[in-house]
Formats: sequence, structure tokens, C-alpha cells
Amino acid sequence: MSTRSSKPSSEQMVLANALRMKRVELRMTQDDVAAAMGKSHAWVSLMERGRVERPPIAALRDYARALHMDDKDLIRLAGFAEPPPRRVSMTRAEWQEIASAGGAAGANALLRHLGIPEGLDGLDLLGEALMISKARRSAQSETSRGKHPSRSRPRSDPS
Repeated sequence: MSTRSSKPSSEQMVLANALRMKRVELRMTQDDVAAAMGKSHAWVSLMERGRVERPPIAALRDYARALHMDDKDLIRLAGFAEPPPRRVSMTRAEWQEIASAGGAAGANALLRHLGIPEGLDGLDLLGEALMISKARRSAQSETSRGKHPSRSRPRSDPS
């Protein structure tokens, strides 16, 4: 992230205006947004004035979450052609901390790390994502073994 003292570009102002309008629509202050993101009031102010050149994608995702926006739209507004896939990486210590919490506390810690809302809705989203992932792996596995995933039972002989 870099800030500049010269006049913001038109792309920066499009992003700045979108952020400001959404914040005002939600009746949030810059301090509210800053607290939700873990950033300073000054940083939020710079963003809303178009003074942050090429903000980090992680910060844009945090901003989108704070303003209940689609992060992909916000990333495109910031001038990135296509949002890169979200990668989840955790240190061994983070995994151990989540595992040691166990139960609902561990599940909520994992959801927080993944940027998914905590609670039952978040668990439903995570469960759905895991089922989709498992189905894809299963289909890929069947395809690699020469089976067509949509043909789970043998065809009957027409004769």
C-alpha cells in the first residue's frame, strides 16, 4: 500500500466514493469501519479520499466484510482485473490453538480465521463448502480411474 500527495486518479476516486457511500448508507462512522477492520481512522479516511494507491487485497477483503459488500466487486473497483483466489494459510501454532479450543470455540475460531461468520450460519457455509469439495475430489478420482462420474451403474445391454 502506498499513499500519495498528488491528486487521486479517477479509479481511486471511484473506489473512494463507493466506500464512502456504502459506509454512509449503513450509518457507520469511519471509526466504526476502522474498528471492524482493525485499521486506524486515518487509514479509512485516506481510503475514502482516494489517497491509497493500490490497497492490499487483504485490506480490501476486510473493508468489504466491514461494509457487508462483495469483496470481488470491491477488488475490481480497486483496479485489480480478477480477484486472486483466497488462500488460507495457518501456522502450526494457529492450528494447535484452534484444535485445543475444541467444540464450538474451536469451530468459531476456524470460521473467524477463514473470514466466515461465526455460529450456525457459518458452520452451514463451511459444511456446504466441504461437501462440494469432497464431491469434486470424488468426481476427479473417478475420472482419473477411467470412470465417468455421471455413470455410477453399468449400462444395460440393449439386446
